[in-house]
Amino acid sequence: MTEHIFLYRLTNDTGCAPCIFENGYKDTHLLSLACCKGGQLRCYKKNGKITAVNTGLRWTIGEKLKNSINEGKEKVYIIGIYKNCILYIAILDKVIKMTEYYNSPEYSKRLDYIYNVSDSEDKEYNKVFQLYRNNNNKYFHPKEDKDQHRRDELGKYVLLSKSFAYFGKKHTEHRVTNEKLLSLMPKRQETKYYKTADTGFEQIKSLIEDHWDQESIVKEEPSERIKSGSKGCYQK
Repeated sequence: MTEHIFLYRLTNDTGCAPCIFENGYKDTHLLSLACCKGGQLRCYKKNGKITAVNTGLRWTIGEKLKNSINEGKEKVYIIGIYKNCILYIAILDKVIKMTEYYNSPEYSKRLDYIYNVSDSEDKEYNKVFQLYRNNNNKYFHPKEDKDQHRRDELGKYVLLSKSFAYFGKKHTEHRVTNEKLLSLMPKRQETKYYKTADTGFEQIKSLIEDHWDQESIVKEEPSERIKSGSKGCYQK
């Protein structure tokens, strides 16, 4: 079985992306990445037009590995890096479209359940959009931040895991100091990708094994609960 490892950096940890919580920060046995790490709205200097682009971690994994993950044919890890610390490690169990996630009562109490699916389509920037902001978790990608909503939807897919370690506010206990490992990790907003037999794969796999036994689910408080004035893309 081919194994894949995706690493990316987070600028904030409010328990919303990734999300392991229901409203009120009640923890669950499910990790979801439904928002952030989505597409782009690119403004071209030549003509000044904005073009919407399907891209980002969720879209990449969904387009390339959705069927293999859902059928259990390949193992896909995600590692979230926060301030040179491991915030979470997850093995993906399922990949679904955002429209399926935000149409399902099963997920409706989760902190990242911030969209509803419209009965009509909204055409903008060369794309068709179906999601609109609901009233849940008002400080996370708030209603007035429409561009962020579009970027979320351009990610197209939701990544789900029932086998994960989320370290939250205890991420500092999982700091990476080894220079070789740091060189294999993403810089700023890039995503690093390794698969079986790639140079660097074994080192990153060892990093996973050093911080997680893959048997337990670790749940902690996030580094910062979402509120008015939270930093980064969560800013009100």
